[in-house]
Amino acid sequence: MAGRFSSAAPESRYGGTPWFKVGDVSVGTTVLVTALCVLSMFVWAVDRATLGRFALIADEVRSGQVWRLFTWPLVNAPDFWTVITIAIFWYFGRELEGLLGRNRFAYFLAIVTVVPAIVATLVGWNVAGIEFLELCVFAVFIAEHPTARFFFNIPGWVIGVVIVALQVLQLVGNRDGGGLIFLFVLLGTAALVARGYGLATQLPWIPKLPIPGSGASTASKPKRKGSGRAP
Repeated sequence: MAGRFSSAAPESRYGGTPWFKVGDVSVGTTVLVTALCVLSMFVWAVDRATLGRFALIADEVRSGQVWRLFTWPLVNAPDFWTVITIAIFWYFGRELEGLLGRNRFAYFLAIVTVVPAIVATLVGWNVAGIEFLELCVFAVFIAEHPTARFFFNIPGWVIGVVIVALQVLQLVGNRDGGGLIFLFVLLGTAALVARGYGLATQLPWIPKLPIPGSGASTASKPKRKGSGRAP
């Protein structure tokens, strides 16, 4: 996909410092979430009931199963479109993680997972799968790079508008008011967190609020060379 952009992938501010390594594979926030999503498809094949315990079911959350507020994106059934969605999340997630650093990207994903999930619980809407989290990641990438060119030389912002519009039309057609509320809260939360972390600079009308982790990044930074003198 990278070759389809007329501009190169964005420069990394903080590099790709991983949480840990498995052999030669560096496992950062994006890779970790992607791996869990892939694993969930195998769990689905073995025991759907076990995987279902992690989906966001509003009634179950109200009964005390609060972990579902965090785990719903990791519930994925194996099909072609799920694989495509996970691949898109992985690709654009790496770009955002490079811009934010692993810690702040983890904060970003956590906030845009939990805040809309709380709203979904309040309005009685159930949800599972990486699709909506992938939409957030893609939308923030587009907000940061609106003129990036995709296939057929289409600007990124056009593709972003079309994808969001299709989601809205689908929910309106299904008369799914809870889903519409969830979608708008999801995108609004992603926009606010992105601005709080210094992204989406071409959209100054988005308020820049203090966000957890918006201080100095904990990603590794180049060390200054000493002067050679003893302290």
